[in-house]
Amino acid sequence: FASAVRATDEIRQARCMVNLATIRVQLRKYTEAIEAFQTSLGLSKPGSKVWCIGLTNLGLLASELGDHEIAMLATQRAEELLEEPALRGGAAYNCGIALTDLGRLDEAHAKLNSSRAHLRTTNDLALRVDCEAALALVIAKLGNPSGALRRIDKLAGVCRRNGLIASEAKTLNVQGDILY
Repeated sequence: FASAVRATDEIRQARCMVNLATIRVQLRKYTEAIEAFQTSLGLSKPGSKVWCIGLTNLGLLASELGDHEIAMLATQRAEELLEEPALRGGAAYNCGIALTDLGRLDEAHAKLNSSRAHLRTTNDLALRVDCEAALALVIAKLGNPSGALRRIDKLAGVCRRNGLIASEAKTLNVQGDILY
């Protein structure tokens, strides 16, 4: 019984550390956020949902700070271990972004398509749109800007019809990246 209580407490502590790290990212206290994400990884069982979410978020932060190689490795590992389609899709999306930033466009294309497959079964329309927009950018960089712009136009319409203001802004930002 005592070990079950201890395990439950560690899971709660790990979740709290992930939440704390997320708040620190929002406050732009990146060193403290990295420490909190690392603490969450130490408190949770490798491969557990909390561990994978912490790893994915650590990878996302690494990408934001310009360390795309670490971001790619962290999010790729989390995707391999996560079972829920939405979480796997989110990890694959973040990995695709890191691969794009590294200029590894064929791999980014494959990873973003993997993300699309995972996300098809979820209700997170905003993440699905963001993934499609990232994929459109990769398609443009791979030499098909007209095909990418057609995708962007469709996505902007989906965003407007569903009130996804932030996703529409991201989509239009990608459109600008393709055009200029």
